[in-house]
Amino acid sequence: KGSGHGWERFRVVPSGNGSGSLQAVRKLDFEDPVQRQGFKFRVQVSDQGDSNWESSKHVDSAWVLIKLLDDNDNAPQLSTELVNLTLPEDVPVGRSLATFTASDRDQGGKGEVHYAIAPSSDPGRRFAVDSTGRVRLQRGLDREASPHHTVLVLAMDRGEPPRTSTATLLITLSDINDNAPHVASPDGIFVTENSGPQHVADLTLDDPDDWSLGHGPPFSVTLDSHAPRHIKETFAVDFDQSKCLPEALVVDSLRWRLPP
Repeated sequence: KGSGHGWERFRVVPSGNGSGSLQAVRKLDFEDPVQRQGFKFRVQVSDQGDSNWESSKHVDSAWVLIKLLDDNDNAPQLSTELVNLTLPEDVPVGRSLATFTASDRDQGGKGEVHYAIAPSSDPGRRFAVDSTGRVRLQRGLDREASPHHTVLVLAMDRGEPPRTSTATLLITLSDINDNAPHVASPDGIFVTENSGPQHVADLTLDDPDDWSLGHGPPFSVTLDSHAPRHIKETFAVDFDQSKCLPEALVVDSLRWRLPP
């Protein structure tokens, strides 16, 4: 019957052999400050059924005291689960990129949160996170090698077993003009001896930087001023700037030839 406090969260289920079991009928939550204080109520037993609860000769009672123990039933709660950044590819090593904070309603070690980077999301170990959830860059980035990074930051408590929440750091790298143009093909040129003046080869030029930012064509091509004298006297470069378009890799007008 109604007595003490918290009785409404429980019920007695008779077993039919003169005993009964006490069962919870509502969720018990240690994180609720009221429930954390425990429950105290009285359980009554009668041999006259429900019709004679007031008879002291047929009713007896006992006080029940219940104290809740904390279980690791809460995962860390992140203040933000997604951060999206656009960074230049030459961002300095050691730079702080983002901070993720998490709290846990459980008590003791079950509520202590520590952080880690999911290894599968950072195989190059370019990122690190400290005990406060601050993510920093620990190795250099290269847009030409990997223009996008999806870093998973894990917030874990110290319960058994531990519970984990995951935040995502999305990084898009913007281009820096850090690569020189290069000759993509051919790998080598063969000319038979005693050949007369002739067209030798068309060269394909490329630049891995972002052409839309002006980090590619138009290219300027000349014979190396430090080339040996016999090279300068034997070969010439014929380069037509007007045919070097940003959308075209093959520069048909770039030619090596023997001078007439």
